[in-house]
Amino acid sequence: MGLNFFKKKNNDKTADAGPHTSGSGISYSAAPKKRLGVFGGTFDPMHRAHLDMALKACRTFSLDRMFFMPSGESYFKTGVSSAEDRLEICRLSVQDYSGMPEIRESLAGCEWSVSDLEVKREGKTYTYETIETLRTQFPDYGIYFLVGEDTLRSMETWREPQIVFAGCIVITAARPARRGQNFDQEGHEIYDGAQNYNAQIERLEDLQARLMKQYPAEIHIMRFDEDMSSSSIKEDIRSGIDAAEKIMPSAYKYINDKMLYK
Repeated sequence: MGLNFFKKKNNDKTADAGPHTSGSGISYSAAPKKRLGVFGGTFDPMHRAHLDMALKACRTFSLDRMFFMPSGESYFKTGVSSAEDRLEICRLSVQDYSGMPEIRESLAGCEWSVSDLEVKREGKTYTYETIETLRTQFPDYGIYFLVGEDTLRSMETWREPQIVFAGCIVITAARPARRGQNFDQEGHEIYDGAQNYNAQIERLEDLQARLMKQYPAEIHIMRFDEDMSSSSIKEDIRSGIDAAEKIMPSAYKYINDKMLYK
């Protein structure tokens, strides 16, 4: 299943696939000719900022493909909607968004698809298994793994983080000053509205430098100035506040028809 809209006229750019060895002994080939973006998450629900973030990553890093990958059974989060509902919300969201004429033009040939790889996997979802599978299925692609700032802060606690860092280039989206991100001891976001964005970026750059040295890893910081979160959208829906401007139309209809987040 996929939503493919354009094909590149040429695929002659090259990219470093990231670290080629790690503590796990993994070795990946250098300089693949094509670039595959992977945007994973619970997407509960997917909203417009997710889609805008993916579009910016596609344009900034000249990606050839982008996979949106809803998680299956997460070992970090509890109380999330069913994988089937989240997968369908992603499908509808990507279809609506990428079908808009101005977005189709902005994609510049990047093919967008929704992947059920993690949803179909039995048991807990581990990103290192996803990366290994994608490296096998797409040997001619370098993997660009798009995450939020809060996710980067928790990646060391994941199962086999060295495999994740060895197998992909990480793009972390730093979101904005006016939201004032802070983090608790488990790496979850706290929104206090008071932080200085430049100071926030400096701390993120410190983490970036440490992780790149420790594993090694290749990590890029992408500034992304949109203030939206799935948790706040769910709270709006529970409170009867119209969230139509934050969620794509077909996905919003699906959410309302199934009375999700009520």
